[in-house]
Amino acid sequence: MRAFLAVVPPREARDKVEAAREPLKELAPEGRWVHPSLWHLTLKFLGDVEDELIPAVADLVGEVAGRMDSFEVVLSGTGLFPNADRPRILWVGVTEGVEQLRELAESIDVGLDGLGFEPDERGFQPHMTVARFRENRDAGEVAGQVGPGEEIARFPVEAVVLMKSVLRPRGPDYTVLEKLPLICPEKPESEEPEDQDAELSDTESGDPPTDSFGEHEPVGGEGND
Repeated sequence: MRAFLAVVPPREARDKVEAAREPLKELAPEGRWVHPSLWHLTLKFLGDVEDELIPAVADLVGEVAGRMDSFEVVLSGTGLFPNADRPRILWVGVTEGVEQLRELAESIDVGLDGLGFEPDERGFQPHMTVARFRENRDAGEVAGQVGPGEEIARFPVEAVVLMKSVLRPRGPDYTVLEKLPLICPEKPESEEPEDQDAELSDTESGDPPTDSFGEHEPVGGEGND
């Protein structure tokens, strides 16, 4: 199966990013604007993985995550991959929590090397894809509006999510396989976690999932799903 590992912002953070994204969306209505319920920060794209290997991957990533304290991430600023002259991906950046995300991603990368996964040699650049453009003209006037900016949202990173990806004609579907927790302070029993164990689809048509996770794009470069 096709799979990847990610950090997923909670709904409150995604709502704030959505509000900040709306002015850009108006500048490029022809773009493919990823639904907020699908946003995430990719830690590692695994590619095609044999089903029998998934438990070993989950165990290894669970061990890595279980040695690391939870931390806070701040989302702010926007940018384009590969550049403003050839905009293909619009992303929201990370300004706090970068080192912890990098430590988490690199530790996972090293561990998975022992299971036969190729290490990431491009370098880790945390970002969250919010739109894709097939042609330069689809990006409209977005290129003139991106850059560093004020804080958009912050949230605690409390788990790594192992996701399954299935490519379909309408776009890929995603299913949560495992949630692998970091070391987190105990929460009150009344505090219910979000329901994250649903299949999801990368589409803005119809009714989006009420709480779900997003599609993969490789770190440090352009997405290809």
